[in-house]
Amino acid sequence: MSETGIRIVLASHGPQAQGMLETVQMLLGPQENMAAHCLSPEKSKDDLVAELQEEVAQYGAENIVFMTDLLYGTPFNSVTELTRDHEIYHITGVNTITLMTAVMERGDEGATPAGVCEAAMEAAASSIVDVRRMLAEIADDDDDEDDL
Repeated sequence: MSETGIRIVLASHGPQAQGMLETVQMLLGPQENMAAHCLSPEKSKDDLVAELQEEVAQYGAENIVFMTDLLYGTPFNSVTELTRDHEIYHITGVNTITLMTAVMERGDEGATPAGVCEAAMEAAASSIVDVRRMLAEIADDDDDEDDL
């Protein structure tokens, strides 16, 4: 994928952010302009905030979409702390589908951080599925077709 002006910065408890970055690269190929910041027992909230502030200093808040793992968790609060001084694009509750959607959306000509966030939110709505129910509905549909 070619260099994009929209940077995606993942922040999570433990290694989830790094794992999601690696998963997306496995599925979509190498990605540029992305970073993963992982909170660990050895890293304080202040350490994480400092890392995220460095992202903003280097790339500009207007060019970054922050994605965190858990509403009101420490990574979420760390990104939210940046809103004191910056207009931040931030989605929380990120999963692989929302991240992949954001990565693909940012590659579109004319993509904006707001558009990337909107596309990720739309993907989130369909990313959780009760598979038992889904399979039962498929079986019902197949039975209906057999009756024709």
